[in-house]
Amino acid sequence: MKLQRCSIGVIVTIGAFCDAGCLASPASTRVSCERIDIAKLSIDKGHRWRPPFGLDRVGSPPVAHVELHLQHPPTAEYYLTAYNNGDEIEREKVHLRLNAGDYGGLGNVPISNKRTARFSHVILPQRTTEAALERGCDGKLEVLDRKTVTKEDIEADAVAQSPQPLNPVDFGAIFPPHNVLFIVEGQDATVRVAALSRSLDLPRARLQVWVEGAKPIEQTMSLLKDKRVDRTVTVPVSSAVTNNALRIRILNEEKIVWSKDISVMTVRHWMRRPLFGVVQTKLHYGSAIPVFDSNTGSSRAALPYETAWNADLKDLIVFLPNGSRFVFWRGANYIPFWAGQYNTGTLYQWAEDCSRGMISHPDGSKDCPEPLFDTELRYSRARIIEASAARIHVRWEYELTDVRYEVRGGLATEDFYFYPDGFGTRVVTVTASADSKPQLSEFIIITPASAYPLEVLPKKILKALYLNSGQKDNISFPYDDEASSVDNETQSSKFTRLILRDHEPTLFRIFSHKDDPSSAIYLYPDVGADFRPLMPYAYPPMYDGAEIVTPAYWGNHWPLTRGKWTGWTINDEIDASPTHSAIAGWIPFDPQKEEKRWEVAPLVEGKWAMANCTSSPQPCVLSRFAWMIGHTDLPDQELIRMGRSFTRPPAIDVFGGRVAVPSYSIERRALRIVAEQPRLTIRLRPTVPLINPVFEIEEAPTGPLEFVFVNEVQLSPTEYAWDGKTLWLNRNIEPPHLDITLSFK
Repeated sequence: MKLQRCSIGVIVTIGAFCDAGCLASPASTRVSCERIDIAKLSIDKGHRWRPPFGLDRVGSPPVAHVELHLQHPPTAEYYLTAYNNGDEIEREKVHLRLNAGDYGGLGNVPISNKRTARFSHVILPQRTTEAALERGCDGKLEVLDRKTVTKEDIEADAVAQSPQPLNPVDFGAIFPPHNVLFIVEGQDATVRVAALSRSLDLPRARLQVWVEGAKPIEQTMSLLKDKRVDRTVTVPVSSAVTNNALRIRILNEEKIVWSKDISVMTVRHWMRRPLFGVVQTKLHYGSAIPVFDSNTGSSRAALPYETAWNADLKDLIVFLPNGSRFVFWRGANYIPFWAGQYNTGTLYQWAEDCSRGMISHPDGSKDCPEPLFDTELRYSRARIIEASAARIHVRWEYELTDVRYEVRGGLATEDFYFYPDGFGTRVVTVTASADSKPQLSEFIIITPASAYPLEVLPKKILKALYLNSGQKDNISFPYDDEASSVDNETQSSKFTRLILRDHEPTLFRIFSHKDDPSSAIYLYPDVGADFRPLMPYAYPPMYDGAEIVTPAYWGNHWPLTRGKWTGWTINDEIDASPTHSAIAGWIPFDPQKEEKRWEVAPLVEGKWAMANCTSSPQPCVLSRFAWMIGHTDLPDQELIRMGRSFTRPPAIDVFGGRVAVPSYSIERRALRIVAEQPRLTIRLRPTVPLINPVFEIEEAPTGPLEFVFVNEVQLSPTEYAWDGKTLWLNRNIEPPHLDITLSFK
């Protein structure tokens, strides 16, 4: 039976039904028509937060977006029909879903009790000229909305890149926007352009590309109707350009038919930096700081970056020989992160204590005290404790506050130690009330302004390496499939516990960019079976119109932004400042015992009365934790060896001295001895290969270290580093034993 269709307009209201001329569909005669408050159909190139991105979007098919407001789950059947100049070419059943984008019901976020909007998204055939949204019920097939596919005459885009990836930190800059060309003066930029004519053949079309102030570079770009054309142009960027524009034009005859400008940020030289060392500087950021009213959430006048903090405060950059950079930036409240080669940052979080009292916001959400809100740097400080040829030590101290600077007590210190092999440790010392267990670890990735998470983040963000078995798991995000991570009807998001091997120590790799082979690493030492480490939970993705638009949590209330509390949806401010994605984190709660507990066992813990632990002096708990950290592209097996070396120190005998107590500081990755003679022999008996060992030598002779022997082989000065107290060896020591001899003048 052929169906007749009738239109009831763009918006369907209560009681709007098809007239008697519509015939019944066999599939819809058994259901009645539910009430529809609103029915909308829109067509575009797809959500801008979702792929395809950039040049891949040129020539991509149109996408139809369906939005229906229903008081109850749908009972009727809904269809989307595509037409080409009046002829039906495809008809597809529409599957409606609620939106799960507000993190409703998770943690500190209120859940909406009544959500009526349901959505669906359908990729249309490329030749679609019109589409109709239809409903089948009560024996009728009615048209709820109809839209014409609007296509630009010229569909095009362009991207520009420097000859090789540049870490902005190496040039004294931080997080230039994703859509800006960041390049060294005198280099040639590579400009790629894709174009498609939707209306006419343009056989005489040509492409012009130039940096403002220079002569245009021209190429032919003949465009035939519905045929995509790609061009690549090399454009010199002269030293005269600092912050200017790259102009891109497509002309037909002398008429401009398409254009785009790309901002250019040119740097003139590499900043002076040590191979291994720490530098105090003020990193350049090219935009103002967004500011919000912390009481109302309303936007306020932006703040100039150059005058945003006390003039005496500076940024710290730790430079490591493997090319990694660890940054304490004022714009991130001194919360340190690995500054990646592809303009991203990776960090491990901070101490966050939700038991100290939470602040409520006008939207019903709440926030916990944490250093993330200390954007004015009232309490947060970073300072260099030690910087030598053998070791770098930077200390970050902070208080836990909220967006309104209400401090309810709570202090934390984080010490970071680094060695010439690029690996280091994160040592957290935190004070908390006796009934409190702050969160300490969460994997967070910073991305620059204008970078969509699904565009730059890799699919496989995390990798778990198991030290005992040597096995590994790649962890993709969004972590779980939609069916299990989101309830189909309530569309309520939920945290999902990562399915990992919880019976052996695990080294995590965190990859921050789809093109970057390097990753941050994170490892807590094995403390035995008496304290089972908790497993991290994956943050669920964010949704917009029931479409996944991020792989995990996304927020732009940090870094840099002031006065903005934690948000739980995407927004239109992605171009205003750098943003962050929270990938996975540890919740300090044991789901089996249903009680608060640390995510891992403290290395040291004590309880006594102290000030600033809570609002008034009372018995508080001081706890210390340590993790191995680093940023590297080493193979997994090498990292497993490194992790075993960190967590399983060797037995040690000393001739010409004695073993110190404790003999191994896991906080500093150091074996500890006391010298008693100018010639020392250290006998190591490792059970696993010992990678680049570190020695702290108390009471070492004041004279220079004359030579270092490993067994009977003398090391060259490039194979070790000595600063008078700490010795680092660029050496792998295999079981069962090995002698290291030191001789001082």
